[in-house]
Amino acid sequence: MTLHEILSQYLKRKKLSIRSLAPRLGISPSFLSRILSGKKGMPVEVLEKLIIALDIESEMAESIRNKNLKKERVKQREVHTPLSSWDLAEKNSFSILRQWYYLAILDYTTTKSFDGTVENLAIALGLHIETATVAVKELLDKGLLEKSEGRYRKSVSKIRWSSAKSISDIRGFHLQMLDKAKTQLLQKNDEHDFKKRLIMGVTLTVPYSRLEEAKERINSFIFDLSNELTSEPGDEVYHLTAQLFPLSESKKS
Repeated sequence: MTLHEILSQYLKRKKLSIRSLAPRLGISPSFLSRILSGKKGMPVEVLEKLIIALDIESEMAESIRNKNLKKERVKQREVHTPLSSWDLAEKNSFSILRQWYYLAILDYTTTKSFDGTVENLAIALGLHIETATVAVKELLDKGLLEKSEGRYRKSVSKIRWSSAKSISDIRGFHLQMLDKAKTQLLQKNDEHDFKKRLIMGVTLTVPYSRLEEAKERINSFIFDLSNELTSEPGDEVYHLTAQLFPLSESKKS
C-alpha cells in the first residue's frame, strides 16, 4: 500500500472531501488532489497538518513520516509496515466494540472448525443463540460479515479499530478483554489451560523521552506477529494484547 493510498483511506474514514479538507491545510483542493493521487510530493508541513486533521494514530503517523522522507528520493515508495495490510475500520462500525464477542464472531468464521452456522458460533463462544443471532445480523448490516453458499464469513480478512484520540467504545472493548484475562487467571487453572495462554508483565522505569518509541515498537510487534499467525487457518480465536501504563504518579515532563 502506497503512502497516498493510506492517507486516502483515513480521508474516507473521516468522511471528508478534498475540497473541505484543503483549506484546513492551507493549500488548494487541486494541490491536495495531486498529493493524494501520488502525482505530487508530500511537503513535510502539509503531512503534519494531515496527521492532525485525519486523527492518524501515533504509531502509523511515525511510519508515514519515515516513509515520506525516503519517498523524497524514491517516488511512490511502498509503505511496508506491519499495519499496512490491515484495513482501517470506518468510524460508524466502532459501536460493535461495545460487546467483546462481535470481533470474536468475525474471526471465528475463519477458523477450521467453523461449520458456517450461527449455532456453531454461539456454542464456540459461549453465547445464547439469540445473542449470536442479533450480533450476526448487525455485522451483516455493517458489511463486516457476509453470507455465501449458506456460510457466514468475515468480509475483510484484516481490519483494525484505532484512533489518535481516546474513544469510549475502544476503551470499553479493552476493559472487557482485561476482564476476560482475569477470568482466565481466576477460573481456568489446570495445566491444559495454562499451556494455552501467556499472561505476563514486567515492572520497569521508563523515561518520558522513550515513551513514544516504546509504544510504536509494541504496536509494530503486535501487528507483525498477528500477520504471521493469520497466514494460515486458525484453530481457535485468541486475543493478543499488551499494556504499558504508569504505576507511579509524578509531574509531567
